[in-house]
Amino acid sequence: MINIGKKIQAYRQATQETIRDLAEKTGLSTALISQLERNIGNPSLSVLTTIAKAIGLKVQELLAEELDENSLILRKKDRLQSYNPDDLYIFYNLLTPDSMSAGTTVILVHCEPHSETYGGEFHLHETEEVMYVLCGKATIVFESARFEISEGDTVRIPPNYKHRYINDSDEVAEILTVKARART
Repeated sequence: MINIGKKIQAYRQATQETIRDLAEKTGLSTALISQLERNIGNPSLSVLTTIAKAIGLKVQELLAEELDENSLILRKKDRLQSYNPDDLYIFYNLLTPDSMSAGTTVILVHCEPHSETYGGEFHLHETEEVMYVLCGKATIVFESARFEISEGDTVRIPPNYKHRYINDSDEVAEILTVKARART
């Protein structure tokens, strides 16, 4: 949540200024500054620019979302792990702490030896995906082509592009996938 008022008030408290002091410094009315501190109203860009300059912030910093920094951490023990019943030996570990405003999701895919995703069927999704092979070997299968990929290789999968992957080896393969909404 964006809390401009909290930032203005914190500045005033740190500098021991009154609302009147800040009003004189900015040329804005005490009523407007009071409203902004209480998060009432919808200030114009010129008002935000004036206040940001007066309190030593950039407008972007004044408008930055307040975060609970604890929500930025996802502990291994708290990761959501799921699997598709058709993929008995493929496990998906959600690595993204929370749904990110950019629409990005990070997943660790653990592929047991001699396994394949989606029960051998093709899969597609509306997001763009980048896969990075952390360890092991796998085969990425598109409708018209197959490619062997191994540790350190990266694959880009466009939105709505049919694909699946296979681990034909005797070793575990782990693949990091990053999915992001396509640009509109």
